[in-house]
This record gives sequence, structure tokens and C-alpha cells, in this order.
Amino acid sequence: MKKVRILLADDHKFITDSLKSILQPTYEIVGVVADGHKLIKEAAKLLPDVIIADISMPKLNGLDAIRQIKKEGIEVKTIFLT
Repeated sequence: MKKVRILLADDHKFITDSLKSILQPTYEIVGVVADGHKLIKEAAKLLPDVIIADISMPKLNGLDAIRQIKKEGIEVKTIFLT
């Protein structure tokens, strides 16, 4: 069975490290980014099944980054952290 591929986006390393340790046994963590611009770039490159994104990130917030990703036609489920 194929593991769900997850891209993590949060500017706090503690959060992404914690999520990785919790999720990695069951899911494939395909990438970790710390700002909205990198989230857009990596989502287009990695095509994850799910993005777990912080709403408040530097350079471009998570909400606007996901809007841009959807606008580019990338179909991905999203979970927002606040």
C-alpha cells in the first residue's frame, strides 16, 4: 500500500520536527519548508497528497501560498495550523 505523501510548512523547526516524528512511521514526509514562497515551489516540484501548513509564515502566509498552489492547478488536500 502506497504511503500518503505529506509536505510540511512551518517556520518553527520545533513544530516541523515534532510533526515529522509523529507522522513518519505512517506517512511519507516528502519535504519541509519554512516560508510560503518555498511552499509554492516545493508543492509544484514534489506534488504531495497533503500539505500541512502554518497560516502565519514569513514572506508569504500559508493561506495565500495555498491559494496560489490551487490557482496553478495543483490538486492537494490541506491542513492548516494556527
